[in-house]
Amino acid sequence: MPVLKLILQLVLCLTLAACTPAFTEQNGRQLAAQARIADSVDIERGNQRLLSRQAQLCLVSDSTGSEAGLTVLRSMQAALGGYFVAVGVENEPMDYLRALSITVCPTATYLFYVQPVASIGCKDAEACADANYSQFIITIVNSGDRSLLDRIKLSLKKGILPLDQNNQQRLQRSFEQLAVELTGSGS
Repeated sequence: MPVLKLILQLVLCLTLAACTPAFTEQNGRQLAAQARIADSVDIERGNQRLLSRQAQLCLVSDSTGSEAGLTVLRSMQAALGGYFVAVGVENEPMDYLRALSITVCPTATYLFYVQPVASIGCKDAEACADANYSQFIITIVNSGDRSLLDRIKLSLKKGILPLDQNNQQRLQRSFEQLAVELTGSGS
């Protein structure tokens, strides 16, 4: 019986030692997001294909005419920059068909057309300038042959205890999670 207790205690100690701080932190964040205590991100992809980290991206949107729309693309550029070789932003607002018909960012491998869901229903740019962007449709197109690679719906969900002080930090953290999902590069 004492040997069994000793073995049980040893197994318990080894199990607790296996729970590294990084593992505990990751699981804690996941549980907090599921319980809606902390901010979370839902990513719905149409294609589970991974993108190469050696790729160059070009971010285009129809909402860059407003300061909020440009902030979204700048936050996305900062977040994706650590996961891809280069990330460029087209500052001129353009619709999807125009972005496909002209050559924007000629050296880019992929074109990311970012459309905030808030701007889909907006007709007046000034009325939508202060929209709190929390949902995006991101269409990924191969720059070479203009073929559709993926269509992503990204939804930001605010928790009871938001970790980030401002919307730009929240956006950047969410786009980093998107980059991890697109490249398959763990956290």
